[in-house]
Amino acid sequence: MAIKDINLENIVIEATKGLVCQEAENIRLKNVTLLTANTQPVMEVQNSKNISLDGIKYPSGANLLLRVSGDRSQDIRLTNTNTRLAKKDLELGDKVGKKVVQVAAK
Repeated sequence: MAIKDINLENIVIEATKGLVCQEAENIRLKNVTLLTANTQPVMEVQNSKNISLDGIKYPSGANLLLRVSGDRSQDIRLTNTNTRLAKKDLELGDKVGKKVVQVAAK
């Protein structure tokens, strides 16, 4: 069963692992701070669609900001986020087309 229609706004999450979004639809994070110990990656999206990541803050020097995998992933948007704080901003799985993810850095 897919997770659907989740909105998180103006919150701080402190955890060992960051966002893991699998088989999800209509997920929106806005102005969310992810304080994660594991930054490989900070956020992971797999086989999910219509995912909006807007104004995400995360630890400087993170290894990987966002990993997207799965052939069913579509319409993933990363906006208003300083992608330069991470050593690598985006990693796409073998079956993910380049147009699936839109990055509009801050």
